[in-house]
Amino acid sequence: MHSEIGLLSACFFLVILLSGCAEPSVGCRDIRATNYNVTADESCEDCCQYPQLKIKFTHRIEQRINDRDTLLPFRVNTPFFLPAAPADTVTFQSINLYFSDFKIIDAAGEEEQITDRVTLNIAGEDPDFIEVPNDFIIFRPGATDYTLGTFDKPATYEALQFTVGLAPQIKTVDPEEDMTLPAALQIQNDSLLYDLDLGYFDQKYVYFSPPSAPDSLVFTVNEPVEVRLESLPFSLVTGFDATLRMTVRYDLLFENIDPRTVTEPEFRSNIVSNLPNAFTLDSLDVN
Repeated sequence: MHSEIGLLSACFFLVILLSGCAEPSVGCRDIRATNYNVTADESCEDCCQYPQLKIKFTHRIEQRINDRDTLLPFRVNTPFFLPAAPADTVTFQSINLYFSDFKIIDAAGEEEQITDRVTLNIAGEDPDFIEVPNDFIIFRPGATDYTLGTFDKPATYEALQFTVGLAPQIKTVDPEEDMTLPAALQIQNDSLLYDLDLGYFDQKYVYFSPPSAPDSLVFTVNEPVEVRLESLPFSLVTGFDATLRMTVRYDLLFENIDPRTVTEPEFRSNIVSNLPNAFTLDSLDVN
């Protein structure tokens, strides 16, 4: 009996000794972070990762097939019929649009943005710099996933607002001189949204119409367009990334545009009018 008690006592003191010698665990102790570690004994230095606000696009176009309207995936380098020109197909070689200034809005009308900021050097202003949200993206058909930036303001929201294009001040930055610009504002060889003489384009469309046309047509739009999308209330949760899911309807984007005969002013005017109706905010996923 005494030997059993002695063995138990020895084991107990051994456990106490080992636990006292164990290294304290280090981890993120900020409950707002996506890598919050409830078991960590000590807070780490600069290891916390905070929630990201992301956006995911679905690209669709309505086509008349066997006397039925059918939504199909929209792709560049693929012939489609447009509403104003149902007899001839149009093939888009590229579509590139700047998106910026994303805001999510709650029921009281309060607007929130990502917390990431960037300082841009601007011309002809005093002061000659501006600090803005670093949420610039280049929207292209086929591209689905974008990360806007860090967003740590959990609440219930019911609208999304953003600008298709760039603010006039931002268009004065010089990507040839400023090598610290966000990637989307640097000169893009594949999108050509910047011209050395003309500066930034808000939107650029390149297409063939009809398919047998030897040369492509190029239309640019230099007018920022504000888009506001209402939705069912959606909630952002502390410590989790969030993805806004949106659908783009290209038949609505090109409504009233006959690509065979449209003039550049007509194209621009219709695109600016159609843009707010071409997008829908479908849902928000927390992950």
